[in-house]
Amino acid sequence: NPVLMRSYGAYGVPTEVDFRVENFPLLERGWIIALPHVRGGSELGRRWYNGGKLLKKKTSMTDFISVAEWLVKTGLTSPRYLSAMGTSAGGLLVGASGCMRPDLFRALVLRVPFIDPLSAMLDPTLPLTQVEYLEWGNPQMDAAAYDYMASYAPYDIIPTVDQLPTATAPSILLSGAVKDQRVNYWQILKYVARTREHLSVIYDNGQPNDTNKPVLLAHIDENFGHFGSGSDQDGRLKESAKELAFLISRVQG
Repeated sequence: NPVLMRSYGAYGVPTEVDFRVENFPLLERGWIIALPHVRGGSELGRRWYNGGKLLKKKTSMTDFISVAEWLVKTGLTSPRYLSAMGTSAGGLLVGASGCMRPDLFRALVLRVPFIDPLSAMLDPTLPLTQVEYLEWGNPQMDAAAYDYMASYAPYDIIPTVDQLPTATAPSILLSGAVKDQRVNYWQILKYVARTREHLSVIYDNGQPNDTNKPVLLAHIDENFGHFGSGSDQDGRLKESAKELAFLISRVQG
């Protein structure tokens, strides 16, 4: 079965099992929507949240990966049909999981992902850096926080070809916004550039219509901020259509 995993896993925000219109095109095509409740969220209380922040942040990724492995082990899906989506800090979760286990996923959608947290947390002039120390730690003042963040930050752990368990990697669609004050769009462009450098053999900008070959795509919006088109329903539907078309073409194409 094709599967889409979606989670957040940060700030104690729970991943809600809610009604979403954008799930219908997938459900009508036989997809399964999986919502892992990883540590870093508060689905099981305060201890669950505290177990996935600061120097325990990587447990969010290991939880997410464990769910992916369980989905495969139980026969519900296989890496060929497994995809994942994350937004903002959830984009960090999904992006890092994809870097740690690129063999597990067929496609990833990263919406305004916090993809280069170390660079952001080292810049105190950014609007939210100092208030974020309570969630991620202060790599400017704490060497342990610096080293730990570098061990899971997606930008810093992009694998090279010789590190791939198999000779492939997931297709990735990233989105960002020029006016985003929470996740600067340059994080996304840096990530794309380094990924293409490390994995040029895989992401060689080949034919996008070749669904057997992984692609790496990024879309930077010039008009909106961190929350996309906001109350513009037409804009939200267009964003969802783009992401779903990407997932369906990569997983079921």
